[in-house]
Amino acid sequence: MPTGDHTLTVLPNNAPVLYWTGDDGYTDDGVEPDSGASGATREFRVKYTDADSNFPTIKQVWIDLDDSGTYQEEEKFNMTWILDSGSDYTVGVNYTTSVIIYYAGDGTLNYTFYFHDGADPAVGVPAGDNTLVVDPNTPPTLTWTGDPGFGSDGIDPDSGATGTRFEFRVEYTDGDGFPPTVSQVWVDLNDNGTYESAEKLDMTGVDPNDTNFQDGKDYVYARNLDYGGDGTRKYRFYFYDGADAASGDPALDDSWYFVVTSPSGSLHYVDGENGDDVSNSPYSSQQSPAATIQAAIASCQALGGGVVYVRKTAAQYTGDSFTALTMASNVNVRGRNEDWDEPTAPDYSDCPIIYGDGVPAVTFQGVSNCTLDGFVLTSNVFMGGVISVNGQTGEVANAIIRDCQVGGSSGSMWSGISFYGTVGITIEGCDIGPGQRAGIGGALANQISPASSPIIIRRNIIHGWAVGIRLYGGNVGGFDITIGGSGMDGNQIYTSDGGNTGGTGVYLQDLGTGCSVVVDNNNIFDNGRWSFSAPNGFVGAGILVSGADLVTIKRNKIRDNYAAGIAISYPSAVNVGAGADVVDTLENIQNLYGNDIYGSYGGAGVVLGTYDNPPALSGTYVIRGNHIYNNRAGITLRSAVSGDVLIRQNEINNNTWGGVGIQDTCDNAEIIENNIRDNCRGGIHTGDDLGTFNGWPTLTNLTIRQNKVHHNGTGSYGGGIDVRHATATIENNLVYENHFGGIRFGGYTTEIRSNTVINNGDVASDRGGGIIFDDLDGAFNDPPSGVPSAPLPIKNNISAYNVRAGIRACFYTTDLYRNYNLLYSNSQDFLANWCGTCASPDCTTGGRRGPRTCIGAQLGRGCHTDTPFCCTSISASGALPGETLIFADPLFEDMNNDNYHLAVGSPAIGAGELGTDIGAYGGDYPIYDAEIPGP
Repeated sequence: MPTGDHTLTVLPNNAPVLYWTGDDGYTDDGVEPDSGASGATREFRVKYTDADSNFPTIKQVWIDLDDSGTYQEEEKFNMTWILDSGSDYTVGVNYTTSVIIYYAGDGTLNYTFYFHDGADPAVGVPAGDNTLVVDPNTPPTLTWTGDPGFGSDGIDPDSGATGTRFEFRVEYTDGDGFPPTVSQVWVDLNDNGTYESAEKLDMTGVDPNDTNFQDGKDYVYARNLDYGGDGTRKYRFYFYDGADAASGDPALDDSWYFVVTSPSGSLHYVDGENGDDVSNSPYSSQQSPAATIQAAIASCQALGGGVVYVRKTAAQYTGDSFTALTMASNVNVRGRNEDWDEPTAPDYSDCPIIYGDGVPAVTFQGVSNCTLDGFVLTSNVFMGGVISVNGQTGEVANAIIRDCQVGGSSGSMWSGISFYGTVGITIEGCDIGPGQRAGIGGALANQISPASSPIIIRRNIIHGWAVGIRLYGGNVGGFDITIGGSGMDGNQIYTSDGGNTGGTGVYLQDLGTGCSVVVDNNNIFDNGRWSFSAPNGFVGAGILVSGADLVTIKRNKIRDNYAAGIAISYPSAVNVGAGADVVDTLENIQNLYGNDIYGSYGGAGVVLGTYDNPPALSGTYVIRGNHIYNNRAGITLRSAVSGDVLIRQNEINNNTWGGVGIQDTCDNAEIIENNIRDNCRGGIHTGDDLGTFNGWPTLTNLTIRQNKVHHNGTGSYGGGIDVRHATATIENNLVYENHFGGIRFGGYTTEIRSNTVINNGDVASDRGGGIIFDDLDGAFNDPPSGVPSAPLPIKNNISAYNVRAGIRACFYTTDLYRNYNLLYSNSQDFLANWCGTCASPDCTTGGRRGPRTCIGAQLGRGCHTDTPFCCTSISASGALPGETLIFADPLFEDMNNDNYHLAVGSPAIGAGELGTDIGAYGGDYPIYDAEIPGP
């Protein structure tokens, strides 16, 4: 009966059991790795089984992180199910978690796995105490960065007036390679002698791409600071790697100080709400606001300088603004409601608005030591700029425009920030655009002169102008200009598309001699436009240098600009000359290195000269360590150069024309250690696509050395090195798998030595030899013809597997100049096309790739007039009279994977002149396989 007594049986619970998973590294413990560096991540794994098929209600690994002998609550970590291990608890399911573990105690730490099925805890070896080993941590260190202003402390400037922006920098190094878990500068902002929580300020890495902490990484923090206390503040740096705090001088307490000064009574503020709310610092120190910004500036100026704080009013949210103002020396005007700490961009909706009705919104005229900080600036002025920096009646020096939004009410202004006269100013963190002429600088009439302080333009966004930055110097010389900088100091400059110089991102014009100009770490893109009247249809460039020396252009990303990435045209008024060492000195050098240049639709990545009536250039030009790709051409020398050009250690690839093109004479050009590949119309060439060379007949002193030139050419174009106009030395290059010939040279070449020229040519079109002479009597793409008019050394080369001859340079009476070369398996269909029927069996083998041992196949038809000799096999004849040649397999290490090092037993080893190895890896300048330095 339902109301009677009944019984039920509850079976005893089977406690779950834990096992090692048996995975690699987990066969006899539950952690991988078992031992290792402090701060490394360890993965824990365990297998959970339950005969009752109950899932775990608790699944944790406990780790005695502080080596205290107990497992505290914060040392218990939940684990997650490894899906691939299945879901049958009777068989076993694997669980995992990862934990960063630091050195503690004696470095041997206990861990255990704790699982529970709701009734009983799990048992088994993993449920007992197990151990792992942590190597002692290498504590991090702090040092000064050594940057200008940071050689002996961590702040710049060391002192300044109230409202000055102070920048803190320090270098963090960790021998274990671990990043800091805490990276702070502690600043006693209220000068009360202690570091409170709000005064521990997080720093940011200068270079976000730098992840190598073993060789040091720089950190930065910057903010405006106002006078307080006695004006002397202390600071220190605190970094922590998760185990230890960093040591070193920058970490010392109470050792480092800076000073903020303020003339008495020099704090003023402007507030359209008539002072109803002055509770927020710095307004709390003021009893009533000034009527206008200009009145507050005048009051500060009368007291010898100071700071004017401008608070955005409620009325401004509906469009009202402050009227135009003129800056004064030693007076800073700040519009921020609160500090924006770099690199955080300002929120311009919190900024006061200044409007210039028919005049610039703000004018700097003959003033020094003043800052405009944190405003929205707009104007309908046409002849001028939204901000006018006018040094015509007196220099503007040590002035700063920071974190402002600069734009016109109608987009019709000539300039965002216009320069005139003697100007030394810093423009940083601004959003400038759009407008008609120049974002920064101005029209041709806006000539500038050097001031007692430099021009620094950094961390700006400049967009929608005819020219992003245009600095015109009238050839007076002596400028100190920095555009961009290291770390986060670069500018973004884009969508410049109007005017006669339409679409130039940075335009440096007629700056003259004795300059120090650096364009560093900028992102310059989408500049230029199409023009029916322009040569080649395009105008504009990423960077255009027209008359300046001592220019360094480095580490920029220059992309998707229409006419060119970097264009250098028109010489300075005075020849800049040449440095003694064009590789390592910056003296008198147009220096391009470390840039990423791509997507120049209408021109080259780098152009020396102009497209129409190019004038001669003067000076030394170094183009080094750039990545130049996906442009119309890679590097083009259009103008004659009275001086030196060094093209070194560049990666030049996938350009729709050639890799390096030279169309006019040059006193000295060196193309060294580049990787030139996959360009559609050839690797290195002289002349344009029609063979026209402006400097006919010779390009003097061209050195081509230690380059890798490969996979260039397609269709009806494409040799590796084609320099028939040049007085050239070609040595130690690796030239392989180009569409047509490997090396094609003319009568002005002086020496071809120690090159490896392999597998060049196109079988379908029956074109492409190894090392080939051409007198240029035919059209540009005609087969080669002629013989050298004078002997030249062709020695120590390997030429093999090319579609046509290995070496075609027919010295009828001077064969001894063609010595110490190795030739093998050149010339396709040699017998049928050149020599008719040959009896020698050695000359009738080899298939489509041609006979491997016939003299004529290796040295070219016509170099020897008698057909029997043409068909004579090497085994029958030996070497040619007066020559030391090798006709044998060069035995490369792995030709199928483009490894052309000589394998053990190669006949080219030690067989060259003076006992060197033959080919690119021998001789005086052995090529090396290190990666080309990039941007």
